[in-house]
This record gives sequence, structure tokens and C-alpha cells, in this order.
Amino acid sequence: MKKLFYTVGICIALTVACSGHKDISNVVFASPQPEEAKEFLSFPKHLLGEYWRKRDSSQLSIYGEGIYLHHLYPVKVSVMVLDSTYILIGDSVIRDKESGTDSPVKRLGDTLYWTFDKTDTLFKFDENHVLKRHKNAWILNSRQEEGWLLTKLVKKNKQLTWSYIDSAEINQLKKLSDTYSDSVPFQFKISPSKFKEFISSHGFKDIDTFQFKAPMHKAFLK
Repeated sequence: MKKLFYTVGICIALTVACSGHKDISNVVFASPQPEEAKEFLSFPKHLLGEYWRKRDSSQLSIYGEGIYLHHLYPVKVSVMVLDSTYILIGDSVIRDKESGTDSPVKRLGDTLYWTFDKTDTLFKFDENHVLKRHKNAWILNSRQEEGWLLTKLVKKNKQLTWSYIDSAEINQLKKLSDTYSDSVPFQFKISPSKFKEFISSHGFKDIDTFQFKAPMHKAFLK
């Protein structure tokens, strides 16, 4: 691999190593939650837009059809060692031939500077992703092999809170659930009323926050 990918690879590895995020797959549910709540087929307009996470400058894009997390890494590389999967168009655009995407680039002498965008799909409407709602909280249900993984999404003013169930909440869920598996991953079967009780008691304690940055028409495209 060329120097470009070596540099970007180091950036990605360091980001993963330093993120400190816990394993979120220890808690799953037997069915999408809240069980009796309406299922939505797209995200509401007030959630759409681009959000920024201060701790690592990641950007979250919410579209009607899905949510994408963009990890942005600065790239500095000599034109002489530019990987063959990239094409320099003039001195202002670099094209990734594999993905077909163009990125703005700055050239100073023989050195190119641009931002590498590694995009993760966090949620996309299909048979494996179900969106429901409880009061002002949007519950994202993502199917895993052992059950449904839940994420709670709440927007207040310009702050977006993205939260998972922390492993420290397992004992509380055991008390509230009708049945559960007593091994990792813990799968819970819970009544609608008990699930609402869990949320009302400030459940979903593994919290990440994003700040609103731009409305949908200004958000960068995938």
C-alpha cells in the first residue's frame, strides 16, 4: 500500500484505540421496543441535518432514510506517492476511483492536503432496522444475531443525545423483565409498561452527545 493508506490507517487505528467506547452488544431484546408503539418508516424533519461531536470531530448525518457517522481524517501526501486508486483533477479535486467520490484538495508544491471520510452506516430502514418512539425519545432497534440492539435518540434545542444501555443497568432490567437469558449477550423480554418504566428511570446511561451544525440541505452527501 502507498504512503497515503499507511497514514490514514494509523489515524483510524488511533481513533479506535482511544475512543474508549464500551461494548454495546451485551444487552439485546427479544423484539423491537417499545413493543406496542407505532413503527415509523423515516426520520422526522426536525431531526434531519448534520451534527458534530466535539471530542473527536466526527460528524453525524441524519437523512430521512438513515443515519451515517463520518470519521474525518486529515491527509497529507506527496503527489509522487499518490495511490493509483486516486486521480488528481486539476489542483482542486481528488477522485476516489473505487467509490466514485470527489473531495476538495489543496496543493502546495508537490504536497496534497485533503480530508479522508470513513463513513459508518449506523441505521438504515430495512427489515433489520425498526424506528419507534416513546414521548420525545426515538428508539432505534437494530437486529443482531441474538436479538434487537437498542439506541435512544433525543434532540433538545441544538443538542442531540445518542445513548445505549450500559452494562451497569443489566440488574435493573432483570428485575423489570418477564424473562431473560442469564449469559452474554443478555436478552430481555419485557412488557411495554416495564420498558416505559425503565426509560422513565433514566435508562440508557451510556451517553454520547452531538451538536447541531447544519440543516439537511447543507449536510455533506454520502
